[in-house]
Amino acid sequence: MNIGEIYYGSLKNTPDKTAVVFEDTEWTFRQFDEDVKLRVDKLKTMGVRRGDRVLIFLENRLEAASMYMALFQIRAIAVPVVEFCKPGDIIYNSNHCKVSAIITSRDLKPVIDQALPGISSIEFVYVIDETEPARSCVRLKPLRADDCAGNSGGFEMSEPAVIMYTSGSTGKPKGVTHTHYSLYHSTINRCETLKHNAGDLYFLPVPIARGAGLTNALLTMLFSGGTAVFLKKYSNEKFLWAVNKFVPTHVAAMPSQLWEIIDHPLCAKTNFKTIRYFFSGADFVPAQLEKQFYEKTGIELKVGFGMTECGGCIISPPFEKHRPATLGKPICGVEVKITGEDGSELISGETGELVIRTKALMQGYWNDEENTAAAIKDGWIYTGDLARRDGDGFYYYMGRKKFLIIRKGMNISPGEVEDVLNQHPGVRFSGVVGIPDGNYGEKVHAFIVPKEKDSIADNAELSELASKKLAAHKVPAGYTLVDSIPLTEGDKVDRKKLREIAKELLKGDAK
Repeated sequence: MNIGEIYYGSLKNTPDKTAVVFEDTEWTFRQFDEDVKLRVDKLKTMGVRRGDRVLIFLENRLEAASMYMALFQIRAIAVPVVEFCKPGDIIYNSNHCKVSAIITSRDLKPVIDQALPGISSIEFVYVIDETEPARSCVRLKPLRADDCAGNSGGFEMSEPAVIMYTSGSTGKPKGVTHTHYSLYHSTINRCETLKHNAGDLYFLPVPIARGAGLTNALLTMLFSGGTAVFLKKYSNEKFLWAVNKFVPTHVAAMPSQLWEIIDHPLCAKTNFKTIRYFFSGADFVPAQLEKQFYEKTGIELKVGFGMTECGGCIISPPFEKHRPATLGKPICGVEVKITGEDGSELISGETGELVIRTKALMQGYWNDEENTAAAIKDGWIYTGDLARRDGDGFYYYMGRKKFLIIRKGMNISPGEVEDVLNQHPGVRFSGVVGIPDGNYGEKVHAFIVPKEKDSIADNAELSELASKKLAAHKVPAGYTLVDSIPLTEGDKVDRKKLREIAKELLKGDAK
């Protein structure tokens, strides 16, 4: 199946039922299909062809949903990025996968204008809310000759459909590449596990440009005939308002959001009773949060584990009682095992690396054979997370083997932050780690080796540089000047030792 056609059954059966909602705007399946067709025609006329990479840089809005389907139907490859990305993010992602076009809006186009001089492959920019043709399609290179061969040939589900950039533990983001096949199986796995049907309404308060927005809510509801609900801009007040207004059957939120939601004055006035499955993930969910959530809402908080690379894989069984402090059990279509350092499978009760096999697994990292080979072995993805399994098949999260920093459910690459800090003329070398930050997971802390004693006037200089080049959640919350940073034999930051140094720093601050 071309994943862009996944809503066709719902369109045929319930054309006038609401399909997608963004706060005060909504489309039925019929209206959704009409916009998809409109975008397909426009994109083809502008020159988008099979296999082209097209960057989607939009706010959370209806057109962001239809753009996915339009690109999928053309057999182009969608490259979604969240609206708070900086020009440097746009430049890196665009050049890494050689995007030929960018889809944006009038409000976000100034960011694209800053990025364009640094993008070599770009042919045109499509501004979706401009009515004047010259402003709607800003062409930077002549239109390619219409080569019918570009879209000819039989369709293969193994063709790439989307590239989602996600932070690794070192260096630049990696392009997680999903095919029509993997997106289809991700959708089927979730629908079978949660028994989704046309009566479901899934409310997900995250950007639709993130993996969960596409796979957890949009595709599952389009396929099952339900309704996907998103916020245009997140706030705790809007979250609670949406629960009351839309009466969802399924809701998901990050732990950092839930801590604030349950303490909000409007929480007591919000009706949670219609929600059959309230899920939290993207970071560790403490048992204390589960307890307080139940006390405040009267419903059980479900948890789980997933990755952009393979979607949601382990969740609290929807039709069983949740076991507190666990991740749950594997969903339909997913196999899980725990392995030791030598790769052997461990027995129940032993802690090792969480390893997953599923048809929803990514094809690999775009243009990155080395990292793909390191992550995927014999069809299994090695997550870099530690876990154990009990005798009843429930999995427990035991920590990270890798050194990603996770803040408010978003992955941060230490290496990406270091690359920016090292550009400061007064910095000889930097090392970045995550340190605990209460309900928000972790915050970024940077250790700085200055070139000279007074080469950095104050921390504000470093923060100013970081703020210009990094999204806000990646900017270090604190800095420590040091004489040296521990290195591995390969002259890379020894993050394990640096974490130990950070722990000692925290002990000192606590005194």
